[in-house]
Amino acid sequence: MQLAIDIGNTYIKAGLFSEDKLLGTIRFVAGEEMDFLNFIAGKKINYTIFSSVESSEAEAVIGLLKDTKIIQLDHNTPLPLINNYLSPETLGKDRLAGALGAWVMLGGKSVLVIDAGTCIKYDFVDESQGYMGGSISPGLQMRLDAMHHFTARLPSFTLKRTTDFYGNDTFSAMMTGVVTGAVGECSHFIQVFKKRFGKFNVILTGGNADFLSLQLENKYSVEPNLILTGLNSILNFNKNNDK
Repeated sequence: MQLAIDIGNTYIKAGLFSEDKLLGTIRFVAGEEMDFLNFIAGKKINYTIFSSVESSEAEAVIGLLKDTKIIQLDHNTPLPLINNYLSPETLGKDRLAGALGAWVMLGGKSVLVIDAGTCIKYDFVDESQGYMGGSISPGLQMRLDAMHHFTARLPSFTLKRTTDFYGNDTFSAMMTGVVTGAVGECSHFIQVFKKRFGKFNVILTGGNADFLSLQLENKYSVEPNLILTGLNSILNFNKNNDK
C-alpha cells in the first residue's frame, strides 16, 4: 500500500492507495493526529508522498510514519507531465497535483480545475500533457473575512448559500456580493480559457466546491480527491522509474 498526504492551509488530507486504486481517505486538522494513526493502523505502507504549505505540520505528520519510503513533492520531483510554469519553485504543489489528478481521471483530456478552498485556484492541463498554469483569487470565506477586517462597520459572517443575486440587508448584501462575484469570476475564467484553448473539461474540487457548483449556470463535475489522486500518480511515476 501507499499513502498520499496533502497538508493544506485548513485541513490535512490523506489517501490510502493500492497502486492506482483509492482505498480510503481521511481529513483532519493539526492536533488530531490520533485520527490519522487510527486510519493507518495495521496497514503496511511501503511508500508515502506528501505536499505541504506548512513545514511544521509536515514534520508532525511525517514523523508518525515508520518503515516507509517518503517523497516530498517539490519543484525538483520528476513529474508525469510537462510543467510549463515559469517559476516552478513558487508553484503551489497542491495546484500541480490537483491539475494532474484531474488529467489522470479524464484519461489525458484537457481540463480546467477550479479548486474552491481557502483561495480559489484555476489550473489548466492541455491534451499534450502540459501544465499551463492558471490564476489565484481570494476564497469565498476569505472575501467575507476581508470585508469585516478592512472596514469599520461590516460584521463577521460565515458563508451560507444564497438564492438571489442581490441583498436587502447587510448580511444578504455581503453574501450575495461574495457568492455572485465568485460565480461570475468562475464563469469568466471558463470563457477566457475556451477562447484560448478551445473545448475542454471543467472539474471543481476543494472545500467549497459543492457550494460553488450549485450556483454555476452549467453543472460541472465535483471531485473531492483530485490532489490525492495527483500525488499518488506522481508517487507511482517515481516509484516505477526507480525500478
